[in-house]
Amino acid sequence: MASQESINDSDTGESEPRVKRARKARTGQSRSFDVLVYGSINTDLTMVTERLPQAGETLTAQSFSQGTGGKGANQAVAISRMSRSRRDGIQFRELMDTKLAESSTLDDISMPLLELYQHDDIIVNMVGAVGHDPFGIERAKEIAMEHIFTFPIHEVEASTGIANIIVEKESGENRILLFPGANSLIETKTTLQGIDENYYNLLVVDLEVPLVRAMEVMKHAHNHGMKIVFNPSPAIKNIPREAIEIVSYLIVNETEAAILSERDVAFVEDESNLSATADLLLEKGAETVIITLGGRGSYFKQRVKGETSDGRVQASKVGKVVDTTGAGDTFLGAFVYQLAMATASKRNLDHQYALRWASVAAALSVQRPGAMASIPYGDEVNEAFMMNE
Repeated sequence: MASQESINDSDTGESEPRVKRARKARTGQSRSFDVLVYGSINTDLTMVTERLPQAGETLTAQSFSQGTGGKGANQAVAISRMSRSRRDGIQFRELMDTKLAESSTLDDISMPLLELYQHDDIIVNMVGAVGHDPFGIERAKEIAMEHIFTFPIHEVEASTGIANIIVEKESGENRILLFPGANSLIETKTTLQGIDENYYNLLVVDLEVPLVRAMEVMKHAHNHGMKIVFNPSPAIKNIPREAIEIVSYLIVNETEAAILSERDVAFVEDESNLSATADLLLEKGAETVIITLGGRGSYFKQRVKGETSDGRVQASKVGKVVDTTGAGDTFLGAFVYQLAMATASKRNLDHQYALRWASVAAALSVQRPGAMASIPYGDEVNEAFMMNE
């Protein structure tokens, strides 16, 4: 349970004193470019098997692992890792692991970040909800170890979200069964206050949290002139136009593009229909549409002030596919990192370059097991990118 000093607000589930202390502690420091990730936090329970069981059949898995996941958490970690080397990332994890060894509350987890805080050009802030259970504390610890500000993570009266993941060993393809749990009760009040105070510069949102709350945060961010990256995954039908027309970047895979454009997946998968599919999404109001195509790469189309541009980026070469879980989140996080760096330095984003760089990051991730565990660091992506050029 949270300490008496940071008892949750009955309406928001947020620990406002903790967030305010964090912001006060950073007052006077040279300003970073702050990315706000508003999304899900889950416990991933992953089993690797030779094949999927048939109805009524029981198979013995070859391996089992437990870790931190959720689209929001994965994307936050991907953005954060892109800004540092593997060596620096591991050193920071080791320092935080020592600091957090006896941590049992969100305050215990959050405050050491201020002691070990290393100023970066890009700072990632994670807003998410966890339950009053051991999984919740463990998830918050894991996220904090990634040099992510966890002050906005809050406990609610629900169990922490769970994702049961089955990975086929030969193909690396996965099947996921998700229980949202605490993600369904994610707060908005303190997030909106942070936006009011111009604390954040760029917003990233997924749909493993309730659409109505995601929309509330997106509208507020839009009113404050923030760029918004919207990943409507898992996709749902009939997303209101008002949710898409305020989006700077709409990032979807082929299945999500089909649902949002009200077309068959086969239509979207046809290479000759990519431009038409993007047009259908641009007509809903998005400024830029990015469609990820798995092993085929990605496609983007942008319409700004009446001018339209597009581009096709091929996927990076992959050796052995081990596990595709989290590859899309890695791609998105790497792209957002490039977007944040361009925006922070007030230069136009080179979309072809950013998407190629994100493709390399995703290619590295699928050659490793796990979701969050497979996300590469910036120096690894840079090295692989140079080899692919």
